[in-house]
Amino acid sequence: MSYFKRCLCLPMLLFVLVYASACAPNSNPASTTTPNPTSVAVESNTLPTDEAGLPLVAKVNDTGITLADYELAVHRLQSQPFANPENLPKIVLQTMIQQVLIDQAAAKNNIVVTPGEVDTEIQELITNSGGADGWKKWLGDNGYTEDELRATMHDTLLTSRMRDRVTGDLTTAVPQVHARHILVATEDEANQLLVRLRNGEDFAGLAKQYSLDKSSSDDGGDLGWFAQEELTEPGLAAVAFQLKVGQIAGPVKTSVGYDILQTLETDNKVIDPVKRAQIAQVRFENWLNALSASAKIESYL
Repeated sequence: MSYFKRCLCLPMLLFVLVYASACAPNSNPASTTTPNPTSVAVESNTLPTDEAGLPLVAKVNDTGITLADYELAVHRLQSQPFANPENLPKIVLQTMIQQVLIDQAAAKNNIVVTPGEVDTEIQELITNSGGADGWKKWLGDNGYTEDELRATMHDTLLTSRMRDRVTGDLTTAVPQVHARHILVATEDEANQLLVRLRNGEDFAGLAKQYSLDKSSSDDGGDLGWFAQEELTEPGLAAVAFQLKVGQIAGPVKTSVGYDILQTLETDNKVIDPVKRAQIAQVRFENWLNALSASAKIESYL
């Protein structure tokens, strides 16, 4: 196991997938039929309605998400590969709720996407599809009207701008820590190792012998340099950044056991370009989670 995030798991799944598909208009979708809104089994007569009488699947700070929009979004993604396709409806609803939160936050921060900017993106897609006839075919194959795709493109651009604002400039130096750790299964084991460390035993030697983290144990538990958002265990990262150089802390409970942690160095360092997208994503997810926690969200499914 490793405490480092290895992949980028985007929360804006719905719109990222739609946008990725839209960026390759010549590709053929798994299904070339117009979406059938009845593909999601929801009893509309059991749902609340908006002012126009349209059934709602959720409401976010008094902004409604209609059943029709939800069903259409689910159907469009049913041809995409998912490890657990039965979770798709839940993922789509969560993503649509997140998009409303992003839209609301963008409005508060005066972040806008103009019709002209959407036009530019759409024109590029039309060109990539081979012209007007290819574009019309792509829209039909993927179950879009042009107005619907324009709305999706607007949300994609708005999300990108909001994300840039939230994540800030990651090309400059940011606080980082160089630390090492020993991971064991129980709190009792961790306490016993702490006693041995206080009695002068070598940290690296104990890590090689006892740590369950095989990705770092051969290096004496060395985790290398990392920014706070890089670790999969936020609590452990917080401890690492609180410690003074040379200080040891523990036991720190994590999702996989108990940790003994030592901070070796601290500095402001430029983030590896490969890691920037990952760190930006974590910052954005944290912001979205905080936004969600403070919002009034009602789900009716």
